[in-house]
Amino acid sequence: MQAAPETTSAAPVDSQSSHPAWLRLAHWLNALAVLVMVTSGWRIYNASPLYDFNFPKSITLGG
Repeated sequence: MQAAPETTSAAPVDSQSSHPAWLRLAHWLNALAVLVMVTSGWRIYNASPLYDFNFPKSITLGG
């Protein structure tokens, strides 16, 4: 069994972005949605009487 020959030259780097704009936009919208869910979850966590630690209200979302 022979090993595959190794190449020493790297693939050419394309100056254009690797992902289309709509995919980048969708990624950042999802990242924002996760941030909103985390901060609102912290407010729910603060409402529970079981835990001693509370997140500061300035970094939570909701009312």
